[in-house]
Amino acid sequence: MNPFHYGSIVTDKDFCGRTEAVKQIQQHMDGGQNVAVYGERRVGKTSLIFEAIRRKRSHRALRLDLMNIKSIDTLCRKFISALGEMEQHAGFLEKFIRSIPALRPTVTIDPLTGMPTFGVDAAVALSASNLQQIIGLVKSAYQRKRLVVVIDEFQSVLDLENSQEVLAELRAQIQHAPEVPFFFAGSIRHQMESIFTSHDSPFFKSAIPMSIDPLTYDEFAPFLTERFEAGQRKVSAEYLEKIFSLSGGITGDVQQFCEAIWYVSEPGEEISQQHIASAIDILISREKLSFQSALAKVTASQMRVLNALAVLGGKAPTSREFLAFAGSRNASSIKKALESMDKQKLVYHTEAGWKIMNPVFRLYLHLTMEPRATGLGKD
Repeated sequence: MNPFHYGSIVTDKDFCGRTEAVKQIQQHMDGGQNVAVYGERRVGKTSLIFEAIRRKRSHRALRLDLMNIKSIDTLCRKFISALGEMEQHAGFLEKFIRSIPALRPTVTIDPLTGMPTFGVDAAVALSASNLQQIIGLVKSAYQRKRLVVVIDEFQSVLDLENSQEVLAELRAQIQHAPEVPFFFAGSIRHQMESIFTSHDSPFFKSAIPMSIDPLTYDEFAPFLTERFEAGQRKVSAEYLEKIFSLSGGITGDVQQFCEAIWYVSEPGEEISQQHIASAIDILISREKLSFQSALAKVTASQMRVLNALAVLGGKAPTSREFLAFAGSRNASSIKKALESMDKQKLVYHTEAGWKIMNPVFRLYLHLTMEPRATGLGKD
């Protein structure tokens, strides 16, 4: 069985390091403290929170992911669905359903998993006013068994048309549940900061900020080496460092590359450049159609900027070298292209500069420009 996991929450033996961060989160849980958790995408924010909950054993988790929410109705339905699923696991579903008759709760069977799926009648329109009832349900669930509310991609609330109204109402209701710790995780730092540090935001100073960085090479490498060795595969420091470089050092992306390398290797082999090349081919083949679909929506000038980002990296997108590669004469056009592609979720901005959202996409761009290139640029 492939020991490398990505794209999902990992805990227990699949979780690596972060001892001090786990302790901090557990202390905040005990104090009922709300926490805003910042970190790049796929850095392991949610896994960290869930591992802290697992080790504590005194709390259960209520999790909802706000990625791509389009309305307050969707947000409320996600909240209620998550509550129903959690109470079902705890054996309190019947009591929970009796508490919301006006919402016309529904329970259906998922045809793929065969498991019950909880929801509310589609004809019921939910609005910000329902947040009072929802947080009331959270408080009732907490009284039955202590819990932690984990809201992923919390900055997505800003995409709602009436975002400030939603934030104000949500903040007002959370204040009425001081015993319940809320963890707000987000991968777009400037948007999270605008929610929690802007003076005019309803959530100003409402949560302790906690920044999560990628695992360092020194912390992560022994864990990865042990995983390879458990499957009778050897990996040298040279190639492990190359895996880190190709993945941009992001924890989840490193795991993705290792998963592919495991897939193309056999017990008894030592990982080589050929394994890495084959792994890249596998990763690209898995996502090639989505890459092509994304590129069909970008303009010619955006494509040139994207190519420049793939080869040169985004630390200095207004430098003479970057402008020349992108075929542009002014920095404003570069900035406009990057901001447009940011909205398309192709690139994102960090303290270290602009980055391509998906490192496999970066490899795809680079290799289509220079087939079988091995330098793969900087990031």
